[in-house]
Amino acid sequence: MNYARYIKKDVARRGGKYRFISDIVSSRKIKPALKFNLVKLTNFLVCLRLCKQQKEDIHFLCNHVRRIRHGGIVLEIGRKYGGSMILMCRANRNIKVYSLDIETKYKVFTAKLAKLFSVSRKQYRIITADSRKYTWNGCKIDLLFLDGWHFYKDIMRHSKYVRNGGKIIVNHPSRGSTQIINKFLSKNSNFRRHSKVGHNELLVRSR
Repeated sequence: MNYARYIKKDVARRGGKYRFISDIVSSRKIKPALKFNLVKLTNFLVCLRLCKQQKEDIHFLCNHVRRIRHGGIVLEIGRKYGGSMILMCRANRNIKVYSLDIETKYKVFTAKLAKLFSVSRKQYRIITADSRKYTWNGCKIDLLFLDGWHFYKDIMRHSKYVRNGGKIIVNHPSRGSTQIINKFLSKNSNFRRHSKVGHNELLVRSR
């Protein structure tokens, strides 16, 4: 099946991506065909714009998620439709992803999407809160993923929860974000800039 062609026709015919997902969740014919590997799942989510990142950004993120230890924790700031949360869960089945966003509109949609792609409810938790005020009360974080327009206040507030040797990945589409990261690093000497691919920049906490 040519999924790109199928998606474009059916999204329009069924009245938008939300109706499309609702239909294929309950479709016996389509659901078995959607047991994608990570590469096909990435293509599917990008095609539907359920994950707003570029493919090279997604591959960079998933490669680092795969390296997280068994029982590790990821805190994602900024969820929208939940595409990146699902990809991280699929990249490493032995971690738990906590996804934080102030928006409540897409919570049910995200849960349906996760179910469709065989992501267990035990592997993720959707948190609805203002990231600028939210206080993390769990264990130390292995990876902090700042998705989209979540920058200085979020990185300053949540970086303290990253364990020694842990990582921060910032997905920043704006020009001014480099200056924000420089400002953060100047005030936090225990973090260093490691690498950058596409719009993703990796910071590592020193041991």
